[in-house]
Amino acid sequence: MRAKYRGRQVPLPVAVRDRLGELFADAEFAEAFAVTGPRGWSPGRLALVTVVQMAENLTDRQA
Repeated sequence: MRAKYRGRQVPLPVAVRDRLGELFADAEFAEAFAVTGPRGWSPGRLALVTVVQMAENLTDRQA
């Protein structure tokens, strides 16, 4: 994935994912999500986006 950013600064979420791997396991959030309906982003990914959003002071759209 880092090859995509050759010559540019790697965004913080990509750097965090590359260094730490799966930070939040989906199983930890399973009870918060319904079992029906369309598939969306994994709960672990949503948690990571929320943490990065707060750390970087981003709006929802920017995150």
